[in-house]
Amino acid sequence: MIEVRLIGKNNWQKAIFVVLISGLIFAALHKWSTVFRVVLQLVLFGYVVWEKRSEVAKSLIRMPLLPVTLYVLYVGVTILFSVDRLESAQSWVRLVEMFLLAISAYHLFDSGRRLNTGLFYVIVAFGIAFIMDIQWYLRKWEWGTIYDNPINFNHHNTFSAICIALLPIAVTFLLFGKRIWLRATSAAFLVMDLFLIYVLQSRTAQASLAFTLLMTGFLLSTLRRKIVYLAVVVIVGVVAVLNIERLNPRWLESTVWTGLGRTENWKNGWELIRERPVLGYGCGRKIYHRVYSERFGTIDVGGNKLPARHIHNDYLDRLFACGVIGLLLFLTVPATACMALLRKITSRDMEWLDARALLLSLAGTFFYFLADIRDGAQWGLMWFLLAVSLGMWRRDVGRSTVSSEEQVPSTGTSEGV
Repeated sequence: MIEVRLIGKNNWQKAIFVVLISGLIFAALHKWSTVFRVVLQLVLFGYVVWEKRSEVAKSLIRMPLLPVTLYVLYVGVTILFSVDRLESAQSWVRLVEMFLLAISAYHLFDSGRRLNTGLFYVIVAFGIAFIMDIQWYLRKWEWGTIYDNPINFNHHNTFSAICIALLPIAVTFLLFGKRIWLRATSAAFLVMDLFLIYVLQSRTAQASLAFTLLMTGFLLSTLRRKIVYLAVVVIVGVVAVLNIERLNPRWLESTVWTGLGRTENWKNGWELIRERPVLGYGCGRKIYHRVYSERFGTIDVGGNKLPARHIHNDYLDRLFACGVIGLLLFLTVPATACMALLRKITSRDMEWLDARALLLSLAGTFFYFLADIRDGAQWGLMWFLLAVSLGMWRRDVGRSTVSSEEQVPSTGTSEGV
């Protein structure tokens, strides 16, 4: 069973409580919170360095954080070869901000119970933002119409991707939470999450949801359960396809075959990548827009000529920005995280439920990146999930990550689900 402690007696748990309050404020401030967010992350990182000053520096040059360090340093080096060094330097500063967030999360949530508490706080913080958007949708939009201009998280695709990433975590808390308030909170979050996935009508995110559901079946413990689960998913999928006009009529639009201009964008973007495959053009969203516009002009989106602001594929975006070396360095980060999570899942130790939820969250996120790129709060959430997943690497497989007085006896209800 999963245990969450909201306020603890030691310094780490008090710090987590501070993160909760800060997260709620951040969710409330949403688009106007850049300065607050940066200050919060610097304060949090300073706190981690102060409390674990003997460990932080060493962890940066050791597994599993070494791939993260190498990637951030390499992106910094590519500034020298960028076609717009100022833009690349500004983009790298934002990456360093994510780096500090990842290091803080890695050291802060360093046990099973702290991890559960941290994930719960993330659910609550995003849940507050969800409430704000749902009330806005119900007030301003006609029921059933696409909510394509959310007040939070910049874009309906980005918003939907966040919903997909948090879904496995909330489901895990609902099914295996020890306390009734934890299950009730998770249930309320799931209702909002699924509602938003429906009204935001992001086809990329909904495809990611289908992939996440299929992946869940392969992580079940017995062949019988896998077959039954996947059969149910297929049946639900067939029903959804037969009612697609009601669920999301955007799947019936002609632009679905061109990915709303994505295929043209990918084709032309690949030509640009082939001209600078090793070092790339430099990181920064404006660089792709400028280079693409000078070479190809606009892209055709349903008969409309629109600028290509980004390449709509996170892997191609990193390849364009930092070359093949940068892409490979980045991919070692989620690969290392997945290795750590799979070790936990196969060992069935006290963190395997968390590990499975995190693996499904990352699977949905990185599938989404096949047709879109990281953005805003989704970028921060991705680095947070990667950091706490990497944290499982250092905890011995088969051994509890909580102290003896905090241990919660396992029950048969969670085995093999």
